[in-house]
Amino acid sequence: DRSTTPGAVRAAFAFALADALARADPVLLEPVLRLSVVTPHHHLGPVLATLAQKRNAAVLHAQPLHDSSDPHHHDALHLVDAHVPLAELLGFASHLRSLSAGEASFETRFSHYAPRHHSPTHPLPS
Repeated sequence: DRSTTPGAVRAAFAFALADALARADPVLLEPVLRLSVVTPHHHLGPVLATLAQKRNAAVLHAQPLHDSSDPHHHDALHLVDAHVPLAELLGFASHLRSLSAGEASFETRFSHYAPRHHSPTHPLPS
């Protein structure tokens, strides 16, 4: 029909899209990484405390990387595995280097996507 204008089509589309989104109840997803930190025992507490402060971080386990009965490992290395949202890892490398005097290291790899919930203390990025 020639009486339909481009503006009318855009308005109809905008209304239909808004209605569809309201009905769909969309969820914003964010990438979550598997973080593995290797740290000497004397830095384990500060590493775990740092991870506890991260939004939606979940420590999977923290375990020594040696046989604990070996008397020569007075300052043994520990492995800490956690799931942490990517946004929470910005600046983590320099923070870890500072708190461990450069003795700890880490690696990350993609794990999954998880819902990103809005909270007053952690606003959504604009």
